[in-house]
Amino acid sequence: MQPLGDRGKSLVDQVFDAARKGVALEIASERPNLSLEGNTVPASIIHDALAGEVIPLHRRGLTLRGLFIAGDVDLSYLQWHGQLSLLNCRIDGEIVLDHSKPMGEVRFDGSCTKRVSARSAAIDGNFFMRDGFCSKEGIYAIGLRVSNSFSLRRSQICGPEDMSTRMAIEIFRGNFGDVFFQNSDIRGGVYAAGITVERNFRIQGSKIRSRSAMGWRHTGVEFKGAITLAGSEVKGSIYLSTESTKSPNLVDGPISLSSASCRQLFVHEELLDRSTIDLDGLTYKRLRGVNVESLLKHLNSQENIQRQAYVILSEYARSVGNPAASRNIMFDLERRTTSKLPIWSRQRMTRAIYGASVGYGYRVYLSVPWLGATIVLAAVVIHSGKRFMFPKNEALNGRFVDNRPDWHESFTVTLDNFLPFASMGVRDSWAVHITTLEQWPYLALFLMLKFFAWGLAALALVSFTSSARK
Repeated sequence: MQPLGDRGKSLVDQVFDAARKGVALEIASERPNLSLEGNTVPASIIHDALAGEVIPLHRRGLTLRGLFIAGDVDLSYLQWHGQLSLLNCRIDGEIVLDHSKPMGEVRFDGSCTKRVSARSAAIDGNFFMRDGFCSKEGIYAIGLRVSNSFSLRRSQICGPEDMSTRMAIEIFRGNFGDVFFQNSDIRGGVYAAGITVERNFRIQGSKIRSRSAMGWRHTGVEFKGAITLAGSEVKGSIYLSTESTKSPNLVDGPISLSSASCRQLFVHEELLDRSTIDLDGLTYKRLRGVNVESLLKHLNSQENIQRQAYVILSEYARSVGNPAASRNIMFDLERRTTSKLPIWSRQRMTRAIYGASVGYGYRVYLSVPWLGATIVLAAVVIHSGKRFMFPKNEALNGRFVDNRPDWHESFTVTLDNFLPFASMGVRDSWAVHITTLEQWPYLALFLMLKFFAWGLAALALVSFTSSARK
């Protein structure tokens, strides 16, 4: 550290010396509350020191601690080599890094500013705003690129109450190595749609409130949310929770992971129970902190049907060796889809029958009891209804005895007609003979049951084959 106390030099000269020598200048260990003669420099000095126009900038860059910086620190379009560290400083204005290209770490740990703007900035190194950093009107960094870590850990970020289209943190279409937002207080939500993260996105342990939850005016659906990661690509893990931190202390507002992707999603059931999370289109290869059943329960509890979320969860369940859960997930999706249709519509009735009979194709084992019931009903039609089926010998002789077949004959004929792959040769001994209109309804019912039984028999065979394969 360069000590305070060089009575022969002004504070501005000391800042230039620190930039030229590559040493840290510490005026105070704590962030100043007031502007005093011995702790205040104009913000333009930071730009001049980094630009190297007054003095050459040392390769270690510029490090200042405990200063009161008057005005906007405007570094837009500036390129420099070496780190910039403004630690525990109070900046009476904004930090502007728009389109800048720092070739080194940028740190504002413990500092406080009105607003941070870093639109289309490209930082070759870390970008830290941690450990008590505060921004009174948010962080706006559309298209920000950070080659290493972007960290707001243990910071306080508040969005502008009077700007209805702004959230507290906006970093959409950005590109980062890692993102660390854990244990922060974020008032106004996080909008990180369309970002790319090479490793992990961590936000566990934070207090995050949407504009709507803060009671602020908002324009557009996305500005109601607490966290928006829609369409983002995280090549490592998304941590909404960890083993030690089961859920954020407070997430007040919807969380959108719609159409995002990650290798691993870490979220605890407690957070699922307390939050509205849009998982539609989110792809992942591993779940931690929550099992398939808990995630399915969450999807079923949502007002809107997230179809892609069901399909992806079903595929995941199958990939981890749980085909039964995979089928149950798709059954729940079809069941919910049916429940949303008009109650007396033909489509709903058709789907309801399909669901009750074979579970929308995902529970084909149900075809076995339905096939048994169909056979019994058809045997009852032959035995108890108006006789329309006679032995062939009676047909050949032209003498039809109007005696009803006994139960043995009824079941034998029915089984031979309804199970074409297990013929017993009985049906060839019987023939249909219709002489009155009263016989037609019974014949029509029998034929309808026969065609229905053929379909059920095929499904039963599929179910048996699938079980044998397992």
